Amino acid sequence: MELSLSIPALLFPAISLTMLAYNARYLAIAALIRQLHQKYQETESKSIGLQVKQLSKRLTLIKNMQATAIFSFLLAVITMSLIYVELRF
Repeated sequence: MELSLSIPALLFPAISLTMLAYNARYLAIAALIRQLHQKYQETESKSIGLQVKQLSKRLTLIKNMQATAIFSFLLAVITMSLIYVELRF
């Protein structure tokens, strides 16, 4: 099977779109955490505190997904450069 230069190049738009989606989701959840934290400081409700903890875990997962997307972007660049110099393993 021949791996052409266009195959890893097709990953570029997909990776950038996932990064945009994760970034938008991250910003929305961070704003929600700020609102809930302010409400928690006023009322000290345990349910709001649990929501803030769960949303913080979600932010951690989103950060890890963004890191994975960056890593895949770098691997696509390395693959394209190795194909360009015609280095085969």
